[in-house]
Amino acid sequence: MYKYCIFVFLICLILFTNALCSQPTHITKLERQVYDLNNELKYKESQFILQTFLAKKNITEEEKYYAYLFLSYTYKRLSDYNSNLEYLDKALEAGLKTNKKEFFAANITCQKALAYFDVQKYSKSKELMD
Repeated sequence: MYKYCIFVFLICLILFTNALCSQPTHITKLERQVYDLNNELKYKESQFILQTFLAKKNITEEEKYYAYLFLSYTYKRLSDYNSNLEYLDKALEAGLKTNKKEFFAANITCQKALAYFDVQKYSKSKELMD
């Protein structure tokens, strides 16, 4: 089980590193803002900022992907795994409408595997990683 956990962590680390390198600057700034608010336990503010961002007209599917992904992080911090998975599904839906669909799908699969692992649904987590 320990080796499996390390494997999942390494896969996610690789995906996150790639994601950070390819994000537009304004998305990186948004991520940092949400990260800082979440670390200050200001989850409602974090959610408000992301919902406001999603309500903008003319945002791209890639921008929606990242906003939903950041919302999933916020709900994961609150241990609300139903909402975490819901926003991961929304992120996947947006990500599949971009030209980076394979990359985004792999990232969401990894995130879901971690969420299932957190709630001790190990067989579901393993199934996603196989």
